[in-house]
Amino acid sequence: LAAKCGIVTAADIPSERWAALAGRLFERFGSAPSPHDTRVHRYYLPVYFWLRQQLDARPADSPPLCVGLQCVQGGGKSTLVGALEALFDADGGKRCVVASLDDFYLPREGLDRVAREHRHNRLLQVRGTRRRT
Repeated sequence: LAAKCGIVTAADIPSERWAALAGRLFERFGSAPSPHDTRVHRYYLPVYFWLRQQLDARPADSPPLCVGLQCVQGGGKSTLVGALEALFDADGGKRCVVASLDDFYLPREGLDRVAREHRHNRLLQVRGTRRRT
């Protein structure tokens, strides 16, 4: 699946670099072995190196690369972007800026108003879009 998606694997990256960056993430999450062990090697590092490929393939004068992530609540978006920030910081050469939609919510009253105005839209009636007590 990784090859079909163009995602790199450990075999594509020098083992010393892969191991050093995995070590950074283990420090961040707590030492291995842990539940993060598989995620580091099969998810975080491949996504990071895929992003590096995308960046390295762009001309130097290109505008910033903007990547969006969508996933269910609790699916690990914040954990992934935290790992990506740490990897870009550790590996050098590229900046990583993170913004979460959680940072742009309307105040509760505004979310309630939008939900009332769009009662037919079920997505605007749920937690994360409309905060409830």
